[in-house]
Amino acid sequence: LFSSFCRQIARMSVDVSRAMSERMLKGWALLGDSCPNPACVGVPLMREPKTKLLHCIHCNLSGGSVEDLEVALEKAIAASQQQSALQKEVEAKAEESQQGKGQTL
Repeated sequence: LFSSFCRQIARMSVDVSRAMSERMLKGWALLGDSCPNPACVGVPLMREPKTKLLHCIHCNLSGGSVEDLEVALEKAIAASQQQSALQKEVEAKAEESQQGKGQTL
């Protein structure tokens, strides 16, 4: 399990490094700030030359500042939690419906 996790992190690191290198060749700036998303494991942010927006190459968050990214991350987490709660509710209703059908047969 641990070695699988290490391989996954190494693969992510290679993919992110490659994508960052490609963008640097296109004029993107590598910044000293890291993405606020804990899933990014300290991936540095990059700034697009034309729009000046900050981007995380790993999770695709983007915004005008680190604070914007933190707000976007909080909104994404809240939306995900809400979607998860709705999914559980739908599954519970479907299960109730199936149990009700089983009793009438």
